[in-house]
Amino acid sequence: MATESHHDPRRAPASRRSVLAGTATGLLTGASTLAAAGVFARPRAAEAATTTTTPTTTTTTTTGAAPDWLDISASPYNADPTGSTDSTSGIQAALNQAAANGGGVIYVPAGNYKVSSGLTYDSSSGLMITGDGPQASNIRLASTSTSIQYLTITQTGAFVGGNLGKQGTLVIENIAFYNDEQAASYSDTHSVIVMNRVNFGQVRNVCIYEGTGPQWINQGIILNECNQVDIDNANIFTAVNGIVVSGYSQVNNISNTSIWMRTTGQPTAAAVLYLGQVLTANMESVICHDGDRGIYFTQDSGGNVPHLLFAYNVQPNNHTVAAMEIDSGAQVYLTECFFSASTSIVDEPIPGILFGPEFQGSEIGR
Repeated sequence: MATESHHDPRRAPASRRSVLAGTATGLLTGASTLAAAGVFARPRAAEAATTTTTPTTTTTTTTGAAPDWLDISASPYNADPTGSTDSTSGIQAALNQAAANGGGVIYVPAGNYKVSSGLTYDSSSGLMITGDGPQASNIRLASTSTSIQYLTITQTGAFVGGNLGKQGTLVIENIAFYNDEQAASYSDTHSVIVMNRVNFGQVRNVCIYEGTGPQWINQGIILNECNQVDIDNANIFTAVNGIVVSGYSQVNNISNTSIWMRTTGQPTAAAVLYLGQVLTANMESVICHDGDRGIYFTQDSGGNVPHLLFAYNVQPNNHTVAAMEIDSGAQVYLTECFFSASTSIVDEPIPGILFGPEFQGSEIGR
């Protein structure tokens, strides 16, 4: 096998776009085993044709095209990076095109993009939404509706691996969301990212901020019936729930994430809410600040209960109900977790761990 010198002066430095393009290519085409199984379909982009003309001949060479890279600020989508005009229709058109292509990459260049209604992606194919980094690529949430889900991703394919999720893989990365409008009530559904039945996914380097609105948005990230989705390196400012894992879900992971909350008095308010038949939940290096609860592990309205929670280096602090409330479930494993409260914020004794009467399992900690 040929070797390459790391000091070759002819090598041009890689641009960020070329690096991201390579990542996207690997994401959408490199996993041949998964693609063969239908878990992660390659985009059905048209093949690229290159025509070379000489004085005597014309040669056309056809090669496989790179995965679709849809720049929301470019034609025909024309999303406005200045935030002066509404970009909802342009971004939705790019999402629709990605679904029609059989998957693709939605690129959000640096700028501020106003979104005034819900965006959706319903497909069995994979999707990556990537920007130039949080606080560079910004989605400004500007709906006046009291009930909205700003970005809803629903995997619609056949079940894969028995009943462990739908086809398709999802990645959302390097973007910030700012709430520029106010939810009318803490009881409203007012959410940033909602993922339904996603099997394999990542939300990484994503921030949710308060924006110019007088109130923080109610819910940040909702994983409903999702499996093997990682939330990593997120910074979330929300009122009621930072992250919700609900429905029949398995092996979802939250790591290196900080969540800031408000005290709302809502019955399921928590920085991280596990609701219903959550079979295995993993948390590592997660900090929860303020609000009603840090972590809430409880059954849903149908009586479905969560099963296993593994938490390492989780730090809930300054909560008004409990740092961690375990109402239902089977097993809770806590390792090197730290609970704290400032008397200037919480002026009465608050339990670190509160076990409810429906908790039937055991808690193991050190």
